Amino acid sequence: MHVAETLTVSSIQGFLDPIDLLDLDVALREVRDDVDRGRLSATARAESVHSIDGFTTAQAMAVYEPQGRDELMSLPAGVTAVLDRAAARALPGLRTVLPSARAMTYWTFVSYTEGQFISPHIDLSDNDPDPDRPKVAGLSICLTDIADYRGGEFFVETACDPDQWMTNGTGTPRVRAECDESSEWYRRQPRTRWRCRPNRGDAVLYGSQMTHGTEPVTAGRIEKFIGFVTA
Repeated sequence: MHVAETLTVSSIQGFLDPIDLLDLDVALREVRDDVDRGRLSATARAESVHSIDGFTTAQAMAVYEPQGRDELMSLPAGVTAVLDRAAARALPGLRTVLPSARAMTYWTFVSYTEGQFISPHIDLSDNDPDPDRPKVAGLSICLTDIADYRGGEFFVETACDPDQWMTNGTGTPRVRAECDESSEWYRRQPRTRWRCRPNRGDAVLYGSQMTHGTEPVTAGRIEKFIGFVTA
């Protein structure tokens, strides 16, 4: 994996095809029922896809999702089966821009309603469950038609800031671990924001060392899957 791959921004139009979307509407019925009942809200769950060294899960959630969101990391088998077949279709073309890409994995369902957002942060390339397979990029897959919500734009932010980088033992540059809004230097860092509103079924890719987040939803609800591309 080259460091340039971890700073890539790209997209896969039609990552989920019409059959995938129909199958997901069936496979997600119980998940959506749990959303309606508040079972996946920030106050109801004890886990989060985000973490910060030295912070409890609740403290990390307060940094990343100050207004909460619905989130489910352990997805029904029918959901992961659809995502895995979509990934198998997409991987050959994806390797044009991410030559190191070998798999798409770690799927999580997320849902945002009015006022909810994700603050700017960097995911990092570390892959604790499988250190030999670093994360090359994140993947955000939109499940909601753009006419059904307002706000909620996905964004990446760019900066040319030497203070953001350090060098590991091999001389390879990598971003500092504290690239989130728990760090004063990161909150103050000047960056340029690039926004997008992908269509239902489209996927946005963002390098694992790229700042990204989600702007506040102003009306409606938006559902997404997030995942990671691993080397």
